[in-house]
Amino acid sequence: MSERRQHLVLAGAGHAHVIALRAFIKHPPANMRITLVTREVMTPYSGMLPGVIAGHYPAGAALIDTRPLAQAAGAELVEDEVTGLDPTARRVALKSGGSIGYDFLSIDVGSQPTMLDVPGAVERVIPVKPIDHLLREFAGLEERFRLRGHQGRIAVVGGGAGGTELAFSISHRLRETARLAGVDPSRTQVTIIAGERGLLPDFPAGFRSRVARALEKRHLLVRPGQRVRRVEAGCLFLDDGARVSADEILWTTQAAAASWIAVSGLATDDAGFIAVDAHLRSLSHDNVFAAGDVASFTPRAIPKSGVYAVRAGPVLAENLRCAAARCGLQEFKPQEHVLYILSTGDRNAVATRNGISVSGRICWMLKDWIDRGFISRFTV
Repeated sequence: MSERRQHLVLAGAGHAHVIALRAFIKHPPANMRITLVTREVMTPYSGMLPGVIAGHYPAGAALIDTRPLAQAAGAELVEDEVTGLDPTARRVALKSGGSIGYDFLSIDVGSQPTMLDVPGAVERVIPVKPIDHLLREFAGLEERFRLRGHQGRIAVVGGGAGGTELAFSISHRLRETARLAGVDPSRTQVTIIAGERGLLPDFPAGFRSRVARALEKRHLLVRPGQRVRRVEAGCLFLDDGARVSADEILWTTQAAAASWIAVSGLATDDAGFIAVDAHLRSLSHDNVFAAGDVASFTPRAIPKSGVYAVRAGPVLAENLRCAAARCGLQEFKPQEHVLYILSTGDRNAVATRNGISVSGRICWMLKDWIDRGFISRFTV
């Protein structure tokens, strides 16, 4: 009688999981069947999102089709969403009402914005995550912008890299649209509500200065040092009592984990993200792994950035393979200093690494080359 094949469930089609699937095509795990559960079959690559919003790429250029990827890796694809976990029974609950059993589970479901504690936000803002939702919401924003005569006031809440880059991209796209419609582009105003820590607080001073100059040159406004306390129709109220008028509001503040993780029984950090060790394995359950935004890497803090999720992918694939085979696991050793390139909307960008910052068209060309190269790896 042949040995029972162990079942690996991949919850979510984040960057680490699509890289793991690609690795399984060349080196499939022995004696294991794989199921990918994903809400979005066409999973978005976050690195190209600013370029899509700015109008430099069609939306499809930033999407990875998980169907042929899963098929080539010998995985079953289930178009659904994990909404719960029973680690004792080793089953994940699905949004459709069903459930799936597993021997090994890997979680890469991303994150969601923290806005539930701000009155009026849930009803009136566009959350940036999940990214696939943003792409659909942006199409509606564009239509409303057109109906307003190609003019309007846009507020982006959050002064991190994601919010800043999104503000650049939206400003470029909408002002170009206005210009083509014969409307003065200056009648569209984009404002970043940068929060208490200000704009790009975790980046070097030289990088922040270059970005600040780019914002000024492109006529974007920044409101630093203030949090949003309340959202009403067409208006944000800040904690100093000031009001910011806005026809559209996008929310890019600090991310939170999916609510089901808090009641899953998995060990988490203080913010509710799955606590993992150097091998990307749960601190509480040795048959559960996690990577990407949903994971809290306990050996040292790392940013919630797609850069680290991409780098975690090969290590995750190897460790899932070895966990089933009961061989030694690899350590994930994230770089101390990574190259970060922030596009400024108009095929220019600002880049930084090791405290050194540069800007210009060549930076955007490098980002474009990196992003196109990444997407091309998933053409099966």
